[in-house]
Amino acid sequence: MKSLRFSLRLRRGNGARRTTPVRPSLPHAIDLEALGEPPPGLVERLEAAMAALPAVDREVFLAVRIDNMSYVEIARRTGRSVKDIEKRMSRAIGTITRMLEESGGV
Repeated sequence: MKSLRFSLRLRRGNGARRTTPVRPSLPHAIDLEALGEPPPGLVERLEAAMAALPAVDREVFLAVRIDNMSYVEIARRTGRSVKDIEKRMSRAIGTITRMLEESGGV
């Protein structure tokens, strides 16, 4: 089975090739009823974890996860570099994951 990760080959000025991961598109509509009810308190803990994020990190996280925007689209919209968006998304996921684990797991 092939991986869901695809890569795009970009050519640098010196002729060397660099592989940049491209995330596959997420569905625009998710059937929430098929997922069932979340564990009690999970939504509140998730909201609290997101509220603890710096404003820019929260904006990036929501743009990727809710608005299904690519890092490039967010970088253009915010005037930041793609690398900065990647770092902020990584930091947001790490912070949210850590806070959920500390407050009783998922």
